[in-house]
Amino acid sequence: MSKFASYHYQPGGSLTSDAPSYVMRQADHDLFEALLHGTYCYILNSRQMGKSSLRVRTMERLAEQGILSVEVELLGIGSQHITASQWYGGMIAELISGLDLQVNRRAWLREHEDLSPVQQLGTFVEQVVLAQVTQPLVLFFDEIDSVLGLSFPTDDFFGLVRSWYERRASQPSYRRLTVVMLGVATPAALIRDETATPFNIGQAIELQGFQPEESGALAAGLVPYVDCPEAVLQTILDWTGGQPFLTQKLCWLVTRQNQPIPAGAEAQRIAELVRTQLMENWETQDEPEHLRTIRDRLLRHSRRPERLLRYYQTLLQHGAVPATDSSEQTELRLTGLVTQQHGRLMPFNRVYTTIFDRAWVAQQLQTLHQQSRSAAPWLPVWQAVAAGVSSVLFVLAVRSLGLLQGLELQTYDQMMRWRPVEPSDNRFLVITVSEADIQYQDQLGMERRGSLADQALLQVLDRLAPHQPRVVGLDFYHDFPLLPELESRLRSMNNFVPVCVIAETKDVETPISIPAPPGLPTHRLGFTDFAVDSDYRVRRQLLGMDRSQACPTSRSFNLQVALRYLEQEGITLQFLDDRHIRLGKTIIPELQPTAGGYRLSPAERAGFQVLVNYRTADPARVSLTQVLRGDLKATLVNDRMVLIGLEDPQDALFAPGRSQRMLGVIMHAHMASQLIDAGLGHRSLLWWWPEWLEIVWIAGWGLVGSGVTWWLGRVDQRSVGRVSVTVGGLIMAVGGISYGVLLHGGWIPALPSMIAIAVAAGVVLVLLLRKLFLA
Repeated sequence: MSKFASYHYQPGGSLTSDAPSYVMRQADHDLFEALLHGTYCYILNSRQMGKSSLRVRTMERLAEQGILSVEVELLGIGSQHITASQWYGGMIAELISGLDLQVNRRAWLREHEDLSPVQQLGTFVEQVVLAQVTQPLVLFFDEIDSVLGLSFPTDDFFGLVRSWYERRASQPSYRRLTVVMLGVATPAALIRDETATPFNIGQAIELQGFQPEESGALAAGLVPYVDCPEAVLQTILDWTGGQPFLTQKLCWLVTRQNQPIPAGAEAQRIAELVRTQLMENWETQDEPEHLRTIRDRLLRHSRRPERLLRYYQTLLQHGAVPATDSSEQTELRLTGLVTQQHGRLMPFNRVYTTIFDRAWVAQQLQTLHQQSRSAAPWLPVWQAVAAGVSSVLFVLAVRSLGLLQGLELQTYDQMMRWRPVEPSDNRFLVITVSEADIQYQDQLGMERRGSLADQALLQVLDRLAPHQPRVVGLDFYHDFPLLPELESRLRSMNNFVPVCVIAETKDVETPISIPAPPGLPTHRLGFTDFAVDSDYRVRRQLLGMDRSQACPTSRSFNLQVALRYLEQEGITLQFLDDRHIRLGKTIIPELQPTAGGYRLSPAERAGFQVLVNYRTADPARVSLTQVLRGDLKATLVNDRMVLIGLEDPQDALFAPGRSQRMLGVIMHAHMASQLIDAGLGHRSLLWWWPEWLEIVWIAGWGLVGSGVTWWLGRVDQRSVGRVSVTVGGLIMAVGGISYGVLLHGGWIPALPSMIAIAVAAGVVLVLLLRKLFLA
């Protein structure tokens, strides 16, 4: 046995460069070849995977090739209560010592004290290191993850490393410099600036467990202690999966046995060794510490231990999952519990899955839950209620001032846009007069004083008369004398509705009225004024308004058209009181100043108003030219309402749920259509809640939001995600209910309720987190 006297296994710590138990892996070849070619490298893996031993062996091999290397051990410099100057100065000291540089460190630093610490390190490398070291040089920055414990930013350090690489293009001396970084961290955790990170210019070196074909050196040390070293080693690898620390420790334990392991007993003896020396009371006999390191990184050094445990629990259930770059997989790999092979993430070995099994995971999850419940401060119920009530009062106050009106109207428009497609009203035909129609009239030699010549209107009436339209409405202003024959014709038409304007503002302070056509009866007259919101959308419909001297009617054009149509159905308009009218069996209430999302000013409340329930599709249209040429089907006119209006963008407004402007005459058709449907009982008008019910609705949802947040978020900050999802679900539920109600004709407060939920939940969550942080 004398020839094996110098052979020893080493569980823990770095192996010397000449250690006989060192296992050459693929990583040795990859790292050495990369450094020979001057490639920056980084080795980021879990602890006790042989990173330091790999560094020692690689430095020895580089020296044989005439390449100088030095280790800068960052953990030895320190990370607690250390300043940036001390940290960078410590690296300079490590370089001076490791490279035996001829420089007085203190004097040099005094000469460059006007530079920042990172600039001092960069200048030192350029002016001293590269000046005195003329051969290729590799800097090994070990324990790179220690930068995470520093109290100052270290992105500048990684930016400096990257700058060394980029200077190779312009400064040949930097081509002799190569950097290797080793540690237990992810690139994303070390530096977040993609433009400054050195990890996307270097090569990642993967450290895998010992493979059977690589591990022959380990079998040699077992020869004096076992009958079949290869079989024993294979059994050990079956348990450890080639994990370097565990493999070295089990080999070392075999050499400490009183009796050799006979052939055929390898599985039994190694299993017994694993049970007695590794698994039983593992938390107390784990020396050198390994299993406790994994446990602590999983439970104590993770910001999300519960989430990590549940992911590992899923992995145990399925055996393996596809490998991804998710944060859970990355953090789990750094614990050492799992390994990535052939694109799959799987448990590293049998030792880990036996100790850290499903029962252990379940117990830890239960313990974490109990600890979080006992440690979490309890927010008193009265505080949650007070927060909810205060939030609701705040939202209601903001709404009462009209500050939410614009957003509420936009929400209303969006829900109107989402409504199912509704067919057009086939009781209407719209005849439009465009610029082309105006030119066509001129070509016929018709004398015009506006867009529609009296001769053209006479011809239109002649074309329509044989087909017996039920109503003919003229949405053209005609405040000058009519042709005698046209005036006579219109006087005799009981189904004709002319128009005027009571108070058109035209962007001036004094409203402008447009008179009715002279010589026609006023009882058939209708005004064309619109109730336009501040965003130039027409959501409200005027039915009645105080008449003016120029426009002597109190009824709107669309109301007159609807009434002329309903006369033949035996339906008339009845006034119940100042705020309610009856049309057939339908009672139409006046729009209140606080209806839906509105907070109407006194000026906006003029006249008797209702909400407009637009159809999705517009009524049928033909041009004036088509009618004058006789290109008009009888089915489009017979027993229908024919409205004649101008096709001009300046005479168009926006309607809710529409992205394109709507012609004024088309808008009147929609308004008349909804009145006719209401009178016939075919289609309901839009309705709203009284203000007190809206307040109850908003307040109720706000209190639900605060209550749910108090109940779910009272445990600890890890419930924030669950609270967010639940509150988001409540907000979506309010939106869904409001949309469903709108489909049935009701406009209830959607946005204020959502805001109340969010504000109340946010306030309660802030109180909970404040208690947590102050606890």
